[in-house]
Amino acid sequence: MPFPILQIPFDVRSEIISLLRPNEIVTASFSSKNFKRLIKKQYQRPSKLKFDVHIGYKGLIGNCQGIVLSAEHISELSEKAHEIICTNGYKRGFSSKFPVLYFENRVMGTKMIIDYVTDLFGTCIDELYVDRNGIWAIDWINSRQSKPLACLFLVKADNGDPIADEEAEYVLSEGQWINCDNLMNVDATVFAVHNSRLTDSELNAFLRHWRSGGSPRLEVLDMNFEREVLVPAWFDPELEIVETDEVRRDGSEMEIQGGFSIQRMDGVNATIVCDLGQFCMVVWHSDGH
Repeated sequence: MPFPILQIPFDVRSEIISLLRPNEIVTASFSSKNFKRLIKKQYQRPSKLKFDVHIGYKGLIGNCQGIVLSAEHISELSEKAHEIICTNGYKRGFSSKFPVLYFENRVMGTKMIIDYVTDLFGTCIDELYVDRNGIWAIDWINSRQSKPLACLFLVKADNGDPIADEEAEYVLSEGQWINCDNLMNVDATVFAVHNSRLTDSELNAFLRHWRSGGSPRLEVLDMNFEREVLVPAWFDPELEIVETDEVRRDGSEMEIQGGFSIQRMDGVNATIVCDLGQFCMVVWHSDGH
């Protein structure tokens, strides 16, 4: 027998809602429009509640407590896996822990789950993980929220994608889709790139861009390559990069020992650490982080 939560006293109802985890909040919100409105009014969102989006051959939104909602292509639908409900142009099922929405158009589906969760909790997206087919989401998410993405991670496409764009998959597999313009134009504090094929000259171009004041919010650029990164041979002399034995710590527990130091025109310093196929640049802003 369903629990009549809409009929119990306000204080008791608020206490019950406060005990729900984010995935349980989302799942319960699909029970009725009235209950969704109730959640939006009475749920006391924790100040540190943040959501991440993962976009590959499916769209996932969640946080440190797990996935809360998923958007998948209709080809992934298994009539035996879920009790399917058709609603407003999409089909809805439930996994063991969160709702799954099925769409013909994966971009539309991913946008819908982002809109749904951010509206329900009154918050924004903090981190974004995308492969080649999800690059559209960077500008879309930044344009719809007042706070820009804090972290952006570019990853290789999943080989299990049943409808991957063949041309996009080829370019990504060769690691050539992430170019210097991508690095310069992305507004994020943490930027991670895997299996990069950027050349030494492109890395120098990005460093010149950063040194002249570009990418001002950048805190960490973390890249790995399918080749060795030769240091200091490829540094452009005009960048005035010098070797350092300084030990520095960021706002977390990460410690940087040695490496190379570069200074921006406004006096902000950064440390570059390169080791075989790895390039990591940590910016030391005036607040010490």
